[in-house]
Amino acid sequence: MEKLDNKDIKWWYQVIDHGTAESPDFRVHEVYFNAVNKQVASHTINPVSLQGYESKDELIKELELMIQDLKSAENKVLEIDKLNEMFQSEK
Repeated sequence: MEKLDNKDIKWWYQVIDHGTAESPDFRVHEVYFNAVNKQVASHTINPVSLQGYESKDELIKELELMIQDLKSAENKVLEIDKLNEMFQSEK
């Protein structure tokens, strides 16, 4: 994988399907991507947790950001198997 500067990496919330075509299992992750070529660079192993917020307002603000990201037209559902294959081939 090419070496990227921090300014070249962006992230957003994105749905990753951990299931199958017959039994989808949608989870929200933070996905990091190369801002130059829009390729996925990495993602969080675990889905986003809605625990540990110190106030209701803080939680609502985060949920609103998630919804905004997930509704983005360019934010498509990713498949965990394809992501795993992509990252395995880079090793």
